Amino acid sequence: MDFEKRKFEVMDSLRNEDLLESFDILEDDQQALILRTYQQIDESKAHCIISIIMSSDSAYSLIYYVFAKLTDYNKKSSIIEFLNTLNNDSILMKYYIDEQNHIVGAINYIGIDTNFNSSEFINLMEIGFSEIIDAYNKINKLI
Repeated sequence: MDFEKRKFEVMDSLRNEDLLESFDILEDDQQALILRTYQQIDESKAHCIISIIMSSDSAYSLIYYVFAKLTDYNKKSSIIEFLNTLNNDSILMKYYIDEQNHIVGAINYIGIDTNFNSSEFINLMEIGFSEIIDAYNKINKLI
């Protein structure tokens, strides 16, 4: 399956799940598709930035969830320890702290040609968001 077809199928799967309208298209050309949405995590108005990144030269399609920020650097070691526990327990998501001290969850989906399944990819995004909500509730108590 070529890159244009993969992009079309992802957009179509988002549309079928009534999710496409919530995403902003940041880039859509022959090299990449980058989509972003903001989703509310809880009743406190906390939000998660979900990004979908697909590249024409990679078998990896990426989903990133930016869902918290480390502001108290004295708590960094306990947060890293907690993220390591999450990483040990999760086969879907990998957690880390980025350069801006955002707490991020990432899913790397591998699929090209006949191996790429856009419905499965979008389903993983939704499952990942559920996992993020759970992780946020735990991390929020630590930060």
